[in-house]
Order: sequence, then structure tokens, then C-alpha cells
Amino acid sequence: MGGRALGRVTKRTEFLGFRRPTGRGRSGPFFVSFVAQDDQNPPIRLAFAISKKCGGAVERNRLRRRLREAARILDAPMQSGLYLIRCEPEATTLSFDHVVDRLGQAMTRACQTGKENHG
Repeated sequence: MGGRALGRVTKRTEFLGFRRPTGRGRSGPFFVSFVAQDDQNPPIRLAFAISKKCGGAVERNRLRRRLREAARILDAPMQSGLYLIRCEPEATTLSFDHVVDRLGQAMTRACQTGKENHG
């Protein structure tokens, strides 16, 4: 089974870009902030904000791994740039298929609002 290559948001300046995101989207327990990149053909890179309300470290790390895999196998085309994925506690109870579906909807909405607001 194939998938797209995903990177990680690691630099402070990149995280600061989430203060004024290009777009935002929500679906179910997932909130996604998107920051478009000016680079020529930038990769898709993810950051996660999973609070302790979602459980202990084991549960949060499991959720992070599920989210990364869901983003990797999404059928929907994703715009290149930076994505910050935040979750509500109910995200830990969803089946993997529901995680893929809801995350895909939230990421698509974040990219669409970015296009409406910036060109």
C-alpha cells in the first residue's frame, strides 16, 4: 500500500507561522491549521498538538501515530505546506477508518479556506 511522504515541522519560525494560518478546518474531533509555503514545491509537513485530556503518554503517542498514518494514506489531494493537527479527547475512541475520514475532511477544509482567503 503506497502513500505520500510526510515530514515534520521542527523549526521555531515554522511554528510561529501557525499564529496566522493560511487556512483552518474542522471535522469531528480534529482541528487543522494550514500554512502555505512560498518555497518551490515544498513538502507536506505535520505538527501535532495533543493535550493530556486525550490520555496519558501512551494514548497520546498512539493517537499521533494513527494520525500520521491517516494523513499518509489520504486519498484527497493535499496542498503542500505545514499542517498543525489538534484533537479533542473523543479522537481516541474513533476507529481508524473514521480517523482517516474526519482528518481528510478537516485538512481539505483548511486548504479550501486558505484558497478563499489568499487568492
